[in-house]
Amino acid sequence: MSETEARFDRLERQARRLWALVVGVGLALGAGLALVATTSPDELTVRRLSVVDDNEKSRFAVGTDSDGAAKMRIYDPNGKLRFAVGTGSDEVAGLTLIDPNGKLRFAVAAFPDGSAHLQLIDHNGKSRFAVVTFPDGGARLQLADLNDKARFAVVTNSDEGAGLMLYDSNGKVIWSKISASNP
Repeated sequence: MSETEARFDRLERQARRLWALVVGVGLALGAGLALVATTSPDELTVRRLSVVDDNEKSRFAVGTDSDGAAKMRIYDPNGKLRFAVGTGSDEVAGLTLIDPNGKLRFAVAAFPDGSAHLQLIDHNGKSRFAVVTFPDGGARLQLADLNDKARFAVVTNSDEGAGLMLYDSNGKVIWSKISASNP
């Protein structure tokens, strides 16, 4: 093979490699454009997003259910649910905190009728402290005993009247002071 033929042979190999590189870059660019065409850098659309830790345990999840509820949940390193917030198909929005044993300890909810509830729950699952607002403008703060019985309550009503009540262990009022807003 002469030197000229060898040079042509090298040029042809280089041209084939260059052509393969151009085709590869073109395919990669086309695939990239196809991806950009289906997603936007300002928006990511998914039905569920789950973030896992190094051990592949879910630590954070956001998603929707088939009934229209939207939920966000946070899990501890052992995979136990510890925090949840969401809205239901019934238009109730809520937030809960759960202890390491899986027991509900704190709950807040807003209801479609305009009422709202906040509860602190003890380790036995009993509501010990509650605040409720009512659609008519009234409110109630209540402390309960170990048996989930009201023992102390402060109430207001929509007419700006107020009351203070003490209860016995059976839930019977043993003392109260009620004041009307318009004496």
